[in-house]
Amino acid sequence: MTTIIRRDRPRPAVAAALPLTLLLVAAGGATAEESCRASVGPSRAAALVARCVAVSPATRPPCNASNPCALIEEEIARGCDDLDEEAPDFCLAYRHR
Repeated sequence: MTTIIRRDRPRPAVAAALPLTLLLVAAGGATAEESCRASVGPSRAAALVARCVAVSPATRPPCNASNPCALIEEEIARGCDDLDEEAPDFCLAYRHR
C-alpha cells in the first residue's frame, strides 16, 4: 500500500504554534531547539506526543518528546487538516481559519 501525502494546502505553522506559544510565555519562554519535554514538562509533552501519533499520516512522524513542541504541534495540525470531518475533538484547537 502506498501512502500519498497531500501538500496542496499551506501548513499552518503560526496557527499550530499558538497554543504552545501562549504556554511558553506563561512559563517564562523556551528556545525553539529545546526538547518539548524540557520546555513544557513530561506530562504536557506526553499529551502532545499522544495527539501527534493519533493523527499523523507519516510513516516516521516527528511525534517524539525529544523534538521541539512546535514541530510536534505542526504535525498535529497537518494531520488534523488531512482528517477533516473524521478528526478527533482536540483538532479544533489546531485548525487554521
